[in-house]
Amino acid sequence: MARPESPALLRLENLHASYGPIAALRGLDLVVAPGELVCLIGANGAGKTSTLRAISGLLPPACGRIVFDGREIQGDVPAAILKAGIAHCPEGRRVFPYLTVDENLAMGAYVRRDRSAIAADVDEVFEKHQFMVLRPTHFSEMQVGWQSKSVSITEIARRLNIGLEHVVFADDNPFECEQVRESLPMVTVVQLPSEPEAYVAALSRDGWFDSLAVSEEDRRRGDLYRQRDAAETLRAASGNLEDFYKELEMELTIAPVDRKSLGRAAQLTQKTNQFNVTTRRYTDADVLKAIGSPDWIVRTVTVRDRFGDNGVVGLMMARLSGAELEIDTFLLSCRVIGRTVETAMLAYLCDEGRRRGATSLAGLIVPTAKNVPVRDLFERHGFAGETEQGDGSRKWTRDLQTGVVAWPQWFRVSVLEDAQATIAQPG
Repeated sequence: MARPESPALLRLENLHASYGPIAALRGLDLVVAPGELVCLIGANGAGKTSTLRAISGLLPPACGRIVFDGREIQGDVPAAILKAGIAHCPEGRRVFPYLTVDENLAMGAYVRRDRSAIAADVDEVFEKHQFMVLRPTHFSEMQVGWQSKSVSITEIARRLNIGLEHVVFADDNPFECEQVRESLPMVTVVQLPSEPEAYVAALSRDGWFDSLAVSEEDRRRGDLYRQRDAAETLRAASGNLEDFYKELEMELTIAPVDRKSLGRAAQLTQKTNQFNVTTRRYTDADVLKAIGSPDWIVRTVTVRDRFGDNGVVGLMMARLSGAELEIDTFLLSCRVIGRTVETAMLAYLCDEGRRRGATSLAGLIVPTAKNVPVRDLFERHGFAGETEQGDGSRKWTRDLQTGVVAWPQWFRVSVLEDAQATIAQPG
């Protein structure tokens, strides 16, 4: 009569195994209950690794039983044991030293075919494992797969809508670093040392992550990118652009630059390249000087949508010169490009120009290698272009006496003046 099995997820009974004539395990008994964490401790040669190899099928036992989840598995091939649910992860031996945590988890799940469930399990490990310093909320975008690092970097930059010249790639694998250097020469590559304790010094050495000031938008960068990703998913599911704009439920706030937003306003002039008509760079002091002049209009633009607050994403600086309101700076963060925010900004400048007695609104396009997305801004909003100058710049003018730029219908707009809010519902 077979003896009854006590509750156990894994049971080893009288296990013997050897490497040729050298005995590694002699009559080993071990019980692991469901939910139990067992640690094998012993000197070199005590049989710790040999025990794991025997369980995994890498070291066939000479005799004894290995029972997993009620079934004997001694004699099974390693692939069958892995498929049954036992994974051997020799972390201390650094078998996969050049794989990330995410890639190691993906390697452990290679026999599975339920990709969405695998992704959910990986997310759960990141979320709940007590020794994981980084959590999913720390990442703006993740690319996990077996494609080259240069392909992953390109996809990350595309999804985040940032230029590759703003990407820093850090890796301790010389091969991966060289592959990225050759494929993406505009990407900054940091070769990490072999000692992890020296990583921070290596990443800090050249000042790639230095900043004179940290804005609220900087602190929320990961959240902001995730909001943008959610909005892009909605765009793909919408029938047309107008439906997408309406479903976003966008709220736009135009406000004077104050002490709280001063640093962010200056930061935008220094960092925004794609949607920036003149790319003029200003310090806090420069912006503060403009604010102090009655001829200047200096306004920030904040956008909130159904997915959250995008923060301060735009800046307008314009100066009244006689009967003409001249746009000095007009820029928009790449996070909200493609939502007609720029149209609302021009509509505001038209209205504000009229209110101050201007009969025309003028702007200059100064072409750079990176501001291609903004080149047609004035032309597609009804401005008349003058002759292009030798440096490629061109002035555009809108006659405010014959018409203004119309407010987009899908925004709920708040215009703040002297701490007072004027709520405008276009249409």
